[in-house]
Amino acid sequence: MVLIVISFLLAALFALSELSKREQYRGLLLVTPSGPAEPGLTPEKLDLFSEEEFLLTYELRQPAEAQAVQSKHPVTIVGTNSRYADVLGYIPLDGGFFTQTAQNEKSRHAVLNEAAACQLFGSIRISGNTIRLNDQTWLITGVIRDQEPENANIYVPASVLGGQADTLMVLMDDGIFTQAYVKSALKSIGIHEGGYDFINLSKSASAFGERFSVAWEFTLLSVMLTVVLGLFGWLRLNLSCYRLRMRELYLRELFLAYRADFLKTAGGCLLLAAGIWGMLMLSLQILETCLGWQELAPITGTLLAEEFGQKLKWLQYYQWVDLALFWTCIGLVVLCLIGVLFSRKRERLKATTVQSDLSV
Repeated sequence: MVLIVISFLLAALFALSELSKREQYRGLLLVTPSGPAEPGLTPEKLDLFSEEEFLLTYELRQPAEAQAVQSKHPVTIVGTNSRYADVLGYIPLDGGFFTQTAQNEKSRHAVLNEAAACQLFGSIRISGNTIRLNDQTWLITGVIRDQEPENANIYVPASVLGGQADTLMVLMDDGIFTQAYVKSALKSIGIHEGGYDFINLSKSASAFGERFSVAWEFTLLSVMLTVVLGLFGWLRLNLSCYRLRMRELYLRELFLAYRADFLKTAGGCLLLAAGIWGMLMLSLQILETCLGWQELAPITGTLLAEEFGQKLKWLQYYQWVDLALFWTCIGLVVLCLIGVLFSRKRERLKATTVQSDLSV
């Protein structure tokens, strides 16, 4: 029964690791004030920095009322830059995101998410249409699928909307634009570690797969340990038998008489050495993975009220589910291992008692 539960937990951990990949967190680094709100940065300053350095984006949210044809609905206007969809990995469903030219020229171009498009037009094929926002006419350039299926969002150039951003989402890579490089480069626009938290969403998402790997490797390590201990006990018994036989036979005579047993014992020694080496490699791999978790910053509930809250929502919820599954799996494996070891100890004590009775 316990083995079935462990198998179920491993399957659940694997499923969550695969789901974390679909949520598109690869390369994402969240930069957010660590204390009271830091002085914000203007969209123009951030966009100029992004053009010269690496891809980054931001959100400036405000409620509004949108009017299209004969429908009128409350929406959320999200002021951002032309890199937004590329950084967050949002899929275009119709048309495209507004361009950098429209952003620089402060053109009133708008991109709707699925919810806004369906509420206002009843369709997602609406590129080229116009809507009214804040008593101004905006041209729709496209529709995207974001992670807010229930919220009507309209994305517009922040250069038109105005305001200042204090939370950024940066797209890193495995080459030049690493987390260390990003931290160093952002100092030029006044973003320092003392006043900001740098939350590596890519590592937080990768931790789902790492926890599955550690749980699986720990389970395998426990199985290998029971096998190695059983093999060690068998070899010790064989060696005891050889010592008794050597009282009557020389080593050469013993080898000739029990050649097959000697070959089995030699094979057992090789398997024992291979098992110990495999356990050592697995232990080092588990240790290396676990040490990497020291740099992980938890996605707390307070972040969900800030910018990019919906992007963080999946991580914030399922990281605790994943941790609960992980530690439950580890605990059950440890209990099974202890149970097996105690069972073998009782068998050895029973065998010793029987031998003592027979000798009497």
